[in-house]
Amino acid sequence: MRLALTSDTLSMEDLTLLAENEITDRLAAVEGVADVQINGDQEKIFRIDINQSKLASRGLTVANLRTGLASASMDVPAGSLTSADQDISVRATADLQTPEQFENLILGNNVRLGDIATVTLGPDIGTSSLRSDGRQGIGLGIIRQAQSNTLDISEGVKKAVTTIAEILPQGTQIKVTSDDAVFIEGAIHEVEIALVASVLIVTLVIYMFLLDWRATLIPTLTMPIALIGTCAAIYMAGFSINILTLLAIVLATGLVVDDAIVVLENIVRRRGEGMGPRAAAVLGTLEVFFAVIATTATLAAVFVPLSFLPGQTGGLFHEFGFVLAFAILLSAFVSLTLCPMLASRMLKPHSENHGHTGFMGRIGAFAAAFYKRTLRACLNSPLIVFMVAIMVTAAGAGAFTLLKSELTPTEDRSRIMVRVQAPQGVSLEYTQAQMRRVEDGLKPLVDNGEIANVFSVSGQGGSVNTGFMVLTLAPWSDRDRTQQQISADITKITANIPSIRAFPIQPNSLGIRGAGNGLQVALVGNDYAKLGDAASKLVRQMEDSGRFENVRLNYEANQAQLSVTIDRERASDLGIDIVGLSSALQAMLDGNSVLDVYVEGESYPVKLLSTTNPVNDPTDLQNIFLKTGDGKIVPMSTIASVEERAVAPQLSWNRSCAQSPFRRD
Repeated sequence: MRLALTSDTLSMEDLTLLAENEITDRLAAVEGVADVQINGDQEKIFRIDINQSKLASRGLTVANLRTGLASASMDVPAGSLTSADQDISVRATADLQTPEQFENLILGNNVRLGDIATVTLGPDIGTSSLRSDGRQGIGLGIIRQAQSNTLDISEGVKKAVTTIAEILPQGTQIKVTSDDAVFIEGAIHEVEIALVASVLIVTLVIYMFLLDWRATLIPTLTMPIALIGTCAAIYMAGFSINILTLLAIVLATGLVVDDAIVVLENIVRRRGEGMGPRAAAVLGTLEVFFAVIATTATLAAVFVPLSFLPGQTGGLFHEFGFVLAFAILLSAFVSLTLCPMLASRMLKPHSENHGHTGFMGRIGAFAAAFYKRTLRACLNSPLIVFMVAIMVTAAGAGAFTLLKSELTPTEDRSRIMVRVQAPQGVSLEYTQAQMRRVEDGLKPLVDNGEIANVFSVSGQGGSVNTGFMVLTLAPWSDRDRTQQQISADITKITANIPSIRAFPIQPNSLGIRGAGNGLQVALVGNDYAKLGDAASKLVRQMEDSGRFENVRLNYEANQAQLSVTIDRERASDLGIDIVGLSSALQAMLDGNSVLDVYVEGESYPVKLLSTTNPVNDPTDLQNIFLKTGDGKIVPMSTIASVEERAVAPQLSWNRSCAQSPFRRD
């Protein structure tokens, strides 16, 4: 379940505080919720923007700045004053809570922080960005607890959302963008319809052959009793009502009446011979007792082993096999107890004659005569029967080899996920721009009502070059096309956007289709360069074969990297502490978090960064200033060299050798 928090009046940092302080705790308090994940948040921080030239002109380095800021959040218990009548605690504070207080901080030699840097309280540089229906906001992902009920969680979260909406500031909205419970409720409703239809059809079929409402009512009554008992067995076994258990119940609807029909037919036959109701019920049941037991044991022996299959198949059919076995065993018990009792009280004498009159009686007589003739012909020509059987078997085997094979069928869950990947080394802003282009391409589908909501995250998973979209489709009754047809259009739309690769993913109820990963192959060896070359050749051959699509190679040396090589001897001769160099590099590039300060109970990180003289060129790294042992300020190029190279963003490894994996969707 996913929610989006958007606002027309609040800034992103204030929206983040609202989500963290007011919303996540309320959602996490819903029964069954394990955690609430936040996407696209930008926390409020103190940004210390360093002017490198001013810092160097005063003989200071980033290391000196870090030392001076170490006491910015000083708040310690100093002890207590104790007298004969009272005990007074002593608390020593020297914390900084405003940008002005930070800028007045003395670093040494009458140099204040404001002389060499600008301090602001504002949003952090985000690593991800979220948009819901074209509006930037905060994403909230609901993670359910193990063994919890998705429907109960959905209902609880919706109630919490209604309560939260009443306390939100004006211009701020929170809404549910995708909910798995919608599909689950729809699927359960469809199964309920199938269950009712199956009961009615089974009852109709029984009546068509027995043509006696009393005789039809007896096996019909055994169905709900056996199915209710099956539900009790599901509860006692610790299972739940889900798609597979409901499927087992639907299949059991036809199976649970088989034994009752066998017992009833024999009792009716005995009644037709002139026996009394109780004698016919007892004798008729005893005659088929072992046949019913044998049939039940045979069916149970078929379904129970399904529950012990290994791997994903076993996990899939674990509950399915046991539920069917429960239903069959209960049907045998009901057939041998309830059915004879009802037959002894409800059947009329000589009720076997009812089948020889009326329209259905004539159809039955015609079917019996046809069966008699065909049976005689088959018995007189056994060779032809065997030849036909062999031909049908061969045709079935041939058709089996031609059919498409897959673990689970495709579903229309009214939801499509799209994984977007931009080139390595791009910025978050570039990924955001490409995600907006994807949103623009999907606008025709939104305008015609097929897509109800677009939920997109740029920088998904902490990687700024990846994105993730959740497209909630309109309800099934409000659209003419299937999810698969819409997904094909999305593939065509994203294929026309250059510099990105987009992969629509259609999840299913079981979650075992590999999340769009398809076939995965790994080349192993000890040399990444050779592995990369071999994998690239293999990928090209797979693409040229025409049998694969969306072939991706995980190992690609396309991530630009600047390697800073430090001359340790030179640094030692000049008395430069290379530990301070790492702090300077982090501050100049990504921003270095120094400490946290508390303002009115809220924690705010303090980060060092430099935008006055931005480092946006490899040569700028060489101009970062360092302090020598004799107090002189020298550029980093004095002790280090910078080299640009291309590397793989990530490497795979197992116990024996390196891997170069690729996949086919």
